[in-house]
Amino acid sequence: MRIDIRWKWMLTHFLVGSTVLLFMLIYLSSTLKKYFHQRFEERWLRELRLVKEYVSEYDFRTLDIEQADKIADRLRAILGLRVTLIRYDGKVLGDSHVPTNQIEFIENHGDRPEVVSALRYGFGKSQRHSSTVNMDLFYLAEPVGKLDHPDGVIRIALPMSEIHNNLLQIEKLILWATGFGFFMIFLMGFIVSRYTAKTINQIVQVAKKFARGDFSDKIRIRSRDEIGDLAQSLNEMADHLESYLKQIKFDRDQLEAILNSMIEGVVVINRSGEILLANRTFLNMFKLKRNVLKKSVLEAVRSEELLEAIQHALDDKEEFIREIHLGGPEEKYLEAHVSLMGGAENPSGCVVVLHDITKLKHLETVRRDFVANVSHELQTPLTAIKGYAETLLENSHIDAQKSREFLQTILKHANRMTRLVSDLLILSRLESTEDQQFEEIIDLKATIP
Repeated sequence: MRIDIRWKWMLTHFLVGSTVLLFMLIYLSSTLKKYFHQRFEERWLRELRLVKEYVSEYDFRTLDIEQADKIADRLRAILGLRVTLIRYDGKVLGDSHVPTNQIEFIENHGDRPEVVSALRYGFGKSQRHSSTVNMDLFYLAEPVGKLDHPDGVIRIALPMSEIHNNLLQIEKLILWATGFGFFMIFLMGFIVSRYTAKTINQIVQVAKKFARGDFSDKIRIRSRDEIGDLAQSLNEMADHLESYLKQIKFDRDQLEAILNSMIEGVVVINRSGEILLANRTFLNMFKLKRNVLKKSVLEAVRSEELLEAIQHALDDKEEFIREIHLGGPEEKYLEAHVSLMGGAENPSGCVVVLHDITKLKHLETVRRDFVANVSHELQTPLTAIKGYAETLLENSHIDAQKSREFLQTILKHANRMTRLVSDLLILSRLESTEDQQFEEIIDLKATIP
C-alpha cells in the first residue's frame, strides 16, 4: 500500500517531537523538584541564621521559659515559621506552636535527629512527624554559642504540606506546557509536511520532463535547504556540456587566483611526495623558486618538522596539525594543517596549509608576562584582605574601633583591586575594538585619469 510522503513526514515529525517532549517532561519533573526543594531549603537556612543572629544575644543557660516562649512567638509572627528554642541538654525553653503553660511538659528534645546533628556537626535537618503538633514537618537546626560548648539550639520547622503544594503547582505548570508542546508539534508537523509534499511533487513533475529530454522548463524553487539544493542540481543537469567545461575552467582560474591571494601557505603533495601545487605565500615562506612543481618535497623543503607532519598524516591516514619552527636570520613559527586527499582509506596525497603564527607567539609571550605581573599585583591586596578578614572572624571580641580600622584596610585593598580590574577591562576593550571605517565622498573623474 502506497503511503503519501506527507503523512510519513508528519508522523515522523510527531513521533520525534513527542519522544523529546516525554524525555524533557521526565527530566524536568525530576530536576525541578530537586532544584526547588534545594531553593526552599536554602531560603529557610537563611531565615534560620537570621533567627540565630537574633537570639544569640540571649544566654540560653539562664533564659526562663516565659521569656524564651515570647521570643519564639515574636519570631513566628515575623517569619510565619515554627520556632523552637532548646537548651544544650535538650530542654525545650520555648515553642511558637505550644502555649507557654505547656512548655514544661514537652518531652526532652535532646534525642531529636536535627538537634543531635546540630550539636555534633554545627547543622542539622530532618523530615519527620512531630508528636508535639501532630503533623509532618521539615526541620532545620543550628547551635547557639560556640560549637564545642553550645548554649543551646535554635530550630525552625515548616509543614511538609506547604512544600508539597508548591511542588504540585510546578508539576501542573510542566504538564500544561507539555500539552501545549504536543499541540504545537502536531500543528507544525502538519504545516511543514504539507509544504514539503507540495514542493517534492513539483520537483517530480519537472524531473519527468528532464527524463523525456525536455529542458525548457525549470524547477522554480529557491528555498535555502536540501530541497532547494536538489532543485538547483536538477536545473544544472539541464545545461549543455559546454557550459560545464567553461565553468570548470573558470573555477580553476578562480582557485589559482584565490590560492595566490591567500596569506596562508598552501601546498598540494601526492602520495609519492611530489609537489603538485604551491601558492606564492608557500614559496616565499621557504624562499623557493617557482620551478618546484613535480619535485620531491624532501628536495624542495629543508624542514624536518614539516616532513614528519606530512609523513605522519599519510601513514596514520588522518588529519594532523603541528607547529613548525624555521630558524635563521628571520625566525618564523608556522602552524601546519595536513589534510588528506582522496579519502582516508586510500589517500592520494595531502594538502598542507601553513599559518604564520610568529606574531601570535610574540603576543603570547607578552601576554604571559603581563598576566604574571597582574597576578603579582592582585596577590598583595588579596593577601591583606584575607588576613584581616580571618582576624575579624577568629576574634569576635575585638573592639569596634579596631574592627573599623580592619574594615577600612579591607576596603582600601578592595578599592585597589577594583582599580586593577577596571584597568584590565579597559585594556580588554581596547584590544577588542575593531578598526573604525570612515566614509568620504570623492570625485571619481579626478581620481581615475
